[in-house]
Amino acid sequence: MAKEGSPNIKLPITHFENYDFSFSGIKTAVINLNHKEPNLNKADLCASFQNAVTEMIITNVEKAVKEFDVKKVALAGRSF
Repeated sequence: MAKEGSPNIKLPITHFENYDFSFSGIKTAVINLNHKEPNLNKADLCASFQNAVTEMIITNVEKAVKEFDVKKVALAGRSF
């Protein structure tokens, strides 16, 4: 659904001093928003969730690259 939507919904992004990830806050925000606004465009919500999670991952990877002087980064994933 994210492919069909626009990432136009502001969702909370958690930042840690270390390289930990926590998606519990953003997942809770999505669930709550979906319940509070049942007519919300679900494709936009999915695209916004995808955008926020991607931003969190990229931020941590960039931080690690700078701190540890990493020369190459490889990311793998699955697209549906």
